[in-house]
Amino acid sequence: DLELWLLQQESVDYPVYGQAAAKAVASGECDKGIIICGTGIGISISANKIKGIRAALCHDCFSAQATREHNDANMLAMGARVIGPGLALKIVDIFLDTPFSNDERHVRRIGMIGSIISYAVRGTPFILKKESHDSMVKTVRDLFLYGFRQTASFVRHITALKGRKMING
Repeated sequence: DLELWLLQQESVDYPVYGQAAAKAVASGECDKGIIICGTGIGISISANKIKGIRAALCHDCFSAQATREHNDANMLAMGARVIGPGLALKIVDIFLDTPFSNDERHVRRIGMIGSIISYAVRGTPFILKKESHDSMVKTVRDLFLYGFRQTASFVRHITALKGRKMING
């Protein structure tokens, strides 16, 4: 097992450490990685730039279990300023002990995520205008208030904003 540690209070360039840990996981040198910065956001974004990495930002036990079962996440990101050490240790235990479900739908979706990443590299800028912003906020609010049965509608809305037709949708 490889362990990369950087324990210090001073501000650091977390992308350097997120990339180093992600490369160790992507190369097979490590099975899984755990990365931590102030919020966990920046380091997870950095790690996810490495092909084959599925870093999940988790600040609760349910998300840690679900991301392993459904997304086969191979890296766990957490924010040291967001959660305390007791909860962090529980999340780590759950993340490391939860196997991937291998359900066909999850395997298929992970493959789709890989396709999105390769598509995103080609680049399609997504510019959100004010009217679109208000509409999207309403859609997200409605999803949380009325349930995610409307997810297909939400995806169509985002696709319409991008000015593209949905594939297989």
